[in-house]
Amino acid sequence: MRKTPYLMLAHGAARALVFAVVLVSACVASPAAARKTQKPRRDSVAQKPLNESLRQELLRMYEAEQAARATMEDGDWADEAESRRIQSIDDANTKRLTQIVRRHGFPSVRLVGRDGANAAFVIMLHSPSLALKKKSLPYIRSAARRGEIPNEAFASLTDTILRAEGKPQIYGTRFDLVEGKRFVIAPTRDPARLDARRAALGLPPIAEYAKGLSEMYKMPVDATLPPR
Repeated sequence: MRKTPYLMLAHGAARALVFAVVLVSACVASPAAARKTQKPRRDSVAQKPLNESLRQELLRMYEAEQAARATMEDGDWADEAESRRIQSIDDANTKRLTQIVRRHGFPSVRLVGRDGANAAFVIMLHSPSLALKKKSLPYIRSAARRGEIPNEAFASLTDTILRAEGKPQIYGTRFDLVEGKRFVIAPTRDPARLDARRAALGLPPIAEYAKGLSEMYKMPVDATLPPR
């Protein structure tokens, strides 16, 4: 059966607040992208989010999209039937999350707990809607500044939006898959200062990031950028 490029996202359980950190599309991947996703760690009742019913709804939405992706092997592509099922769920989740963001802003840890906010973030990353991502970005920036999410989440979302708009990325989180055989870093603004920008957010040098990508996907990765 013909496979289509529909990677799944993962988020490391070791983080205090677990977040998927890179959006992957038909030609983009990250070291996190091939790992199987894990259920968001459930918050304790003592934390008492302001909107428990919304938290539960977001967790159900997340669990539905993860169940659709559960048949995929680590780092594998989805077949046509899997892609249609995933797309249908992502479209429905996008519609509902857009309504939620319009009413509440992007769901915060205070509003829906850490696991609820995590679920909303993963749903947003998987959404096909650029408008939703752009609307979410200011909230994600603020959450990163408050220490509620890793700066890498903000960096990867920023790069995702820029690339979708046909602009060079800033933080080097996006790589293009070339002929299904190797990854090449996507066009990046001011390459000479890339590692400095990454360091400012606490991200590893691009060479280290590329090494992790290569180890994850078992294929060559080229993070070389032409000087400008």
